[in-house]
Amino acid sequence: MFQSYTHPVKISILIVSFMASLVLGFYLFNWISISNHIVIQILLLFFLTWVIMFCPFMLFHSYKYIRLPQFFYEKRSFETAQYFEILGVQGFRKVLINSFFRYLNSRVYIKGKGHEYIPVFIEETRQSETSHIFTFILTLLVQCLFMLKGYFLLAFVLLLFNIIFNIYPILLQRMNRFYFEAKYSEFSL
Repeated sequence: MFQSYTHPVKISILIVSFMASLVLGFYLFNWISISNHIVIQILLLFFLTWVIMFCPFMLFHSYKYIRLPQFFYEKRSFETAQYFEILGVQGFRKVLINSFFRYLNSRVYIKGKGHEYIPVFIEETRQSETSHIFTFILTLLVQCLFMLKGYFLLAFVLLLFNIIFNIYPILLQRMNRFYFEAKYSEFSL
């Protein structure tokens, strides 16, 4: 989205995005803290989750190729098809592709794209995984704030959102990448 912009413009966009997220997140945190209605609190937590996800989203749309060290993306011995099946990643995948969420990141879908898209797809799974890892860590920090304030139920609800919106997407990207790297070994690292 912003890759073609100059470095100072990208930094400006990121600073404005970060400040907007910080201010909105602060207000949401306070509204959640003062609300006495659990449904309102959960709804505000849902919005807070999306505000947290906005910062890594903007980062990766400005600097597309930020990556963690290579070993983060390598397959572990326990990451088998059965492992992903036990964790319910296939079920999550089915829900995801049959909901409006499939429109949020069309780059990580390979259906209807040719064989030449596979290396791009593999790289897109790394980007998506990295973005969700960053968001997961930021959300954990916010969960810690809720626990420090004594809002353990809200921290638990935020944990559930973190699992749904970050852990499962990370697992799904890994599962998809490992499948395609095994099937098309010429594209694996």
